[in-house]
Order: sequence, then C-alpha cells, then structure tokens
Amino acid sequence: DLTDMHQFAKLEMAICTAMFFALFDFDVVDREGNTGDVSLPPLNLDNFSAKRQPGHVWLKCRRRV
Repeated sequence: DLTDMHQFAKLEMAICTAMFFALFDFDVVDREGNTGDVSLPPLNLDNFSAKRQPGHVWLKCRRRV
C-alpha cells in the first residue's frame, strides 16, 4: 500500500536524522573549514512552504567516541 510506504519513508528519515545527531558532533564552519566567527544565514519565518534558505551552510562532522 502506498500509504504504508510513505509512513515507512518518513520513519526512515526520522531515524537517519536521529542517528546523525547521536553519532556525530558537528560545528558550523566557513567554506575553508574554519570554525571562527561563523553565523548561520538568516531564517525567514514567513515562508509558507518548505523552501531552500538563501546562502550556504557547511558542517564539520566528527564521529563521537
């Protein structure tokens, strides 16, 4: 059934996201990988639907021990 597959896909994405946050430490960095004074692009809360935010974000990931 298509509805079951859709629900399973949403569950799979939630599990992958949770595993990413559980298994890795990450920092926001600039294009060169420097963790200095780096800020996130401004968040537009007026977007009615999901849209790509302007600007770029780079993450430096380290596996947790």
